[in-house]
Amino acid sequence: MTHPTISAERVRAILAAYGGAPQRWPEDERGAALSLIESDPSLGIDMADARELDATLAQHPEPPALTINPLAIAAVARAASAPPVNGGARRRTGFWPRAASLAAAAVLGFAVGVSGVGRGPAPLDPEDALALMIMIEEEAL
Repeated sequence: MTHPTISAERVRAILAAYGGAPQRWPEDERGAALSLIESDPSLGIDMADARELDATLAQHPEPPALTINPLAIAAVARAASAPPVNGGARRRTGFWPRAASLAAAAVLGFAVGVSGVGRGPAPLDPEDALALMIMIEEEAL
């Protein structure tokens, strides 16, 4: 029986995705994958690892099925299909409220600039800097 060619990388991808049981593999690649596994010892090891992982996973119970409340689905569907509350119209503002906001931002920026906020910490005097370096060195040791 002739099988299509398959790469070792593809066999590893199949093992990672479907596990070590060939009956779960894609039918059109199963024969070629098994043939390559028989001829490549490293793929045989990968298949054994996949089977071991399958056995470990089989020891744990399946997670419970996710239950979805039909009332919640209906509420979300109703909300999604409902028209916007305000009719979708955007509120328009005039020139003066925008100008006042811009002026307030400019005054705040000027005040922060003049006050010196954000200029960084005050420089350390040499004695404080030396004490800080000694403290850091002692903590590092």
